[in-house]
Amino acid sequence: MSNRERIRGCHQAMLAAGIQPDDQLVKLGGFTVDEGKAAAGKLLDMKAPPSAIFACNDLLAIGAIQAARERGMLLPQQLSVAGFDNTILVTIIAPSLTTKGSRSRRSGGRRWICSSRRSRARNRRSSGPC
Repeated sequence: MSNRERIRGCHQAMLAAGIQPDDQLVKLGGFTVDEGKAAAGKLLDMKAPPSAIFACNDLLAIGAIQAARERGMLLPQQLSVAGFDNTILVTIIAPSLTTKGSRSRRSGGRRWICSSRRSRARNRRSSGPC
């Protein structure tokens, strides 16, 4: 499954839940833990940081967890993180990582990291197209 398909699926799920995507909450994340950490850091340093991050692979998600921990955030109380690929790495990280397996291991191009921001007015999430 390509990254574009992953982003499109997340976008469709958000719309189905009545959540309006926000393109400013979609960050290019690369392929590594360090790149995920950097991309998530940009999101978490926003004036209104997200309450959830979906990363297009498990390494990016692990980087997002590291970025949150460096900022003293409690997981999953203050930030929910989900990955994609269901790799063996998700079994060794705490708290455990929510991940989605893929039937196809082919995925070209760049990986994306997306997030969700909690709407304080309605106490529900809104996010970028992921």
